[in-house]
Amino acid sequence: MRGLGRAIWQSGPLLMVLACLTWGTNSVLVRGISDQIHPIVFVFGRMLVATLIVWLCCARQIRADWPALKSCPWLLLILGITGNGGFNLLIYVGLQTTTALNSLLMQSVIPVFILLCALVLFRERPALRQVAAILVSLVGVAVIVARGDPGTLLHLRIVSGDAWIMLAMVLYGFYSVLLRRLPRMHPMSFLFGSFAMAAAATLPAAIWETVQIGWMPVTPVVGVAVLYVAIFPAFLGYLCYNRGIELMGSARGGHFLHLSPVFGSLLAVLVLGESFHLYHVVGVMLIAAGLLLANRRIVRRPATAG
Repeated sequence: MRGLGRAIWQSGPLLMVLACLTWGTNSVLVRGISDQIHPIVFVFGRMLVATLIVWLCCARQIRADWPALKSCPWLLLILGITGNGGFNLLIYVGLQTTTALNSLLMQSVIPVFILLCALVLFRERPALRQVAAILVSLVGVAVIVARGDPGTLLHLRIVSGDAWIMLAMVLYGFYSVLLRRLPRMHPMSFLFGSFAMAAAATLPAAIWETVQIGWMPVTPVVGVAVLYVAIFPAFLGYLCYNRGIELMGSARGGHFLHLSPVFGSLLAVLVLGESFHLYHVVGVMLIAAGLLLANRRIVRRPATAG
């Protein structure tokens, strides 16, 4: 069992798939309880519980890495806001007014923003193969979210929630690219630092939301939901994603984010009772083709840090 865990920890593609799977469950869960939560308070609860979980699991390691954590407080704050607190907050706020179709479609363009942010911040020009792979996978995502009907995409109604979700995509592009600036530390220590910063940055907004609309109802459903998103999409999801980016680089690793809409759609079929259609198969095949095109070198030999 330990050997299996070590093998997973060294496999960038598998770690990215696991991260996208947990984030797919996050989307389905939030859609299901969106009428029971206050978005900002929910995100604060998620980040606070996730911070406590990491501390309980790895307090000794975090103490050992404390000098490294203290050496980059502003970077941890930026990463916590862009990739942890801010990203999820904007998604949750956007889902209050936009449709799941719009949200899934826009989340599929995160790899594009990763390439753009790498170009702006580090002058990295994407390879032609990477651009082609992204286009192929985007077509696959569009097939799924449009339910096989191109006319659906032509009649998407733009609302305020779409703007919030698109801003979230930009934040996640910056987060993915800035991960390379971290000083050497244990992955758990980084999770603690970024989660704690995200919780601290979200707290004032959570207080403001509570003053404006009252306390978020504390029900068993909401409590279980907070615990679930803290353990799986936050703790395990970000642990797998950060390690995957470390092994593969932001451009190649970020391409796997096309899988999140796929898992979201498939989980909607299983959990929400939606029907499975031929367009799901076509979309998944196109996304798989894009992933293979973008990561041919990973299939041939072990990935190196990017």
